[in-house]
Amino acid sequence: MLVGLLFLISPEILGKTGDFCNKTIIVLDEKLSLIKAAIGIILILSGLIILWAILPYASLWYLNIVAAISVFFGLIYLVFPPGINILSSIFDRVLVSTDDFVLGTRKIFGVVLIVFSVYIFYSAYFSSK
Repeated sequence: MLVGLLFLISPEILGKTGDFCNKTIIVLDEKLSLIKAAIGIILILSGLIILWAILPYASLWYLNIVAAISVFFGLIYLVFPPGINILSSIFDRVLVSTDDFVLGTRKIFGVVLIVFSVYIFYSAYFSSK
């Protein structure tokens, strides 16, 4: 509810908070470049373990996608390590700034957050009786 009120009343505080939270603390590309082979092996093993574990359960078909993604990135880490840097530079591009979008529609988001919080308080109060 407090965040909803902040959206409605004070967009400056939200802008300053967003600027503070958008600072880069650590660059993972530099840290992970030292252990790419280990990460690749771990990703491949975890993907294979997921596939092995869900084999008897047809209802968990969507975990095949998770396992395939894990094995795919594990192979990229092992076979073509510069590929991770290429993918990283592609995905680092900002298509739509969420800060600008949210602050542009801050009144709608504020009202939605307040309505949801009132509903949660209401349902929590009446479910305890």
